[in-house]
Amino acid sequence: MTICGFVGSYAEEYAKKYNYPFKSITNVLFDSAKHFATDISSKSTVSEILASLGKDAEIKDTLTDYVGTGSTITLNGVDYKVSVNGDINGDGIISTADYQSITKYFQKLNNLEGVYFCSADVNGDGVINTSDYLKIKYAFLSGSRDVK
Repeated sequence: MTICGFVGSYAEEYAKKYNYPFKSITNVLFDSAKHFATDISSKSTVSEILASLGKDAEIKDTLTDYVGTGSTITLNGVDYKVSVNGDINGDGIISTADYQSITKYFQKLNNLEGVYFCSADVNGDGVINTSDYLKIKYAFLSGSRDVK
């Protein structure tokens, strides 16, 4: 038996605790109109995403071993720019830099566009507002992978 689930989930903890094989799954959404790949959790590694997408996938333009905002996923010959929820600076994790970026956005010192806007709009309502700010702040302070 193999346990399948999201990395960092209870399913992964259970598999490790009871020595079951664990296979990560992904919830990546591909927007063919904008050519965005969204709904990727922070701290998702290149190997995890590739394993979940299959042999026809390729990931480029990563800054670290994590898939970050601004990276490119090529799937079936089509390029999609990656938006990782809460990862505004593109390193694949929610960190001080992301918290500072959204703070500067509210101070009108930073403009966010494209996948970077999408990554800061963590609740997906089309605007970056205090709800998004607070979710990124909480994820940064708690070390959480997910901002939703």
